Amino acid sequence: MPRALKGQVPQALTSFNKIAGRIDWSRTRAYCPSAPGSGLWINLEGPRARGDRRRRAQSTSACVAELRERLLAYRDPKTGEAVVTAVHRREDIYRGPHAEAGADLLDRDRRAPSA
Repeated sequence: MPRALKGQVPQALTSFNKIAGRIDWSRTRAYCPSAPGSGLWINLEGPRARGDRRRRAQSTSACVAELRERLLAYRDPKTGEAVVTAVHRREDIYRGPHAEAGADLLDRDRRAPSA
């Protein structure tokens, strides 16, 4: 995740459970519950609240699109290179009965090896 965005997305520095109580969930649109690389979760009602599937799809669609666009547009201020080279939606990556448990967005930065 780009450094400039890290300040806007609460991340676990030690343990997400230790900091979750200090996050203002009413003002949090997305968060990263563990180490970078574990994906971004769209906040609906607090940490890991998943809600009704239909409501979730409607609530997250615009937020996912905006975050995806902003991540892909982010450039290294020194080189002008794209920092994030790919952003995948959960439904494009995960399959099967536990797909809903995955992060809403997964990003790949330019330092990550290609698949």
